[in-house]
Amino acid sequence: MSVTEIEQRLTAHIAGLLGLAVDESIFRGKLPAAKLDAAAVIIENTAKGNTPGMPRFQVQILARFAGRDTAVDFCGKLDKAFPAIEAPFYILKSSKPGVYSTTHKGKDVCGVSITLDVRLTASLKKDSNQQ
Repeated sequence: MSVTEIEQRLTAHIAGLLGLAVDESIFRGKLPAAKLDAAAVIIENTAKGNTPGMPRFQVQILARFAGRDTAVDFCGKLDKAFPAIEAPFYILKSSKPGVYSTTHKGKDVCGVSITLDVRLTASLKKDSNQQ
């Protein structure tokens, strides 16, 4: 299974955990420039490391919100959602979710970010061999 396919499945999985709709309020790979009150799931790199075992990825969730209260609430959702240990993904927090000030189309908005350590279980690897 390609990294693109894994990112698609991971985005759908995280959308379910957070109660978001794929390609409406959560996106794969990047946060579209026109979107506010939305998030993106981005695989930043693969991290095999020095040990055999599950494939491992460093993943970032980035979000952008018009209001700070909404951003802080989303931070709370992220903090409660992870870790999420459900096959085919083991999703662990590598950092705490954070809110920061940014701009969007010349207006002050709030960003949210969290870095995750995502590992794939054997069940996904078996699925990928069957496709």
